[in-house]
Amino acid sequence: MRTRLGWGEASTLVIHKDHLILPWDQEDQSYLYSLNPKTGDIQWKVERDEPSNWSTPLITTHADRTQLIVNGTHRARSYFLNSGEVVWECGELSVNAIPSPLRYKDTILCISGYRKSIVYAIPVDARGDISGTDRIRWIYNQNTPYVASPVIVGNKIFLTKQRTALVTVLDLDTGKPLIEAERLHGLREVYASPIVANDKVYLVDRQGTTAVLKYDGELKILAVNKLGVQIDASPAVVGNQLFLRSWSALYCIEE
Repeated sequence: MRTRLGWGEASTLVIHKDHLILPWDQEDQSYLYSLNPKTGDIQWKVERDEPSNWSTPLITTHADRTQLIVNGTHRARSYFLNSGEVVWECGELSVNAIPSPLRYKDTILCISGYRKSIVYAIPVDARGDISGTDRIRWIYNQNTPYVASPVIVGNKIFLTKQRTALVTVLDLDTGKPLIEAERLHGLREVYASPIVANDKVYLVDRQGTTAVLKYDGELKILAVNKLGVQIDASPAVVGNQLFLRSWSALYCIEE
């Protein structure tokens, strides 16, 4: 795999029933694979006209058909999981399309934020190329993340701007901003994706500071924890434990 500037691979593999999905976007010919998770045999393989990409696909079901949504520099695309056939596509996004797609009700959200900020709200029942059409429910074109994937709480999406601790909250039904690029004091550069637990957002910066956030008419910081170590990995929650992985150690924080 020959990735841009030798940055390597970062798309997470996704398993759904009898399909192991392997994204293979690179600087040479790019592909999307479905493998048999038990044997490794190729079930289908489709070519993609996309350069290096580090986004993890989303698998979701609508009208008894399972779709595989994949971000990309040129276009976000949905494929039928069983065949690899393109269901819909929408472009363009930006170079280094990293944030993973999300689903809210019957809307798919495709996000990018390196050289171009964009959030596309796409109906899950779309068909064909909907770029520049009124099939797109709404578009938001600023304050989007470069590396971190956003999270959804209720009918709101939380986004970080580029690689900073500037937080934007959008109403997902309308696409309207509730707050825009509000700075979280005490946090700096952000690579890790935020997570949600008990309707609260946990956001970790590269200096090992974790902020617990909630939006209630305003953005509130409920708690802050400082480890003082470099963290790029997204946190994980198991029961009442929060796991944080730094460059050198694994930390477990209990409630």
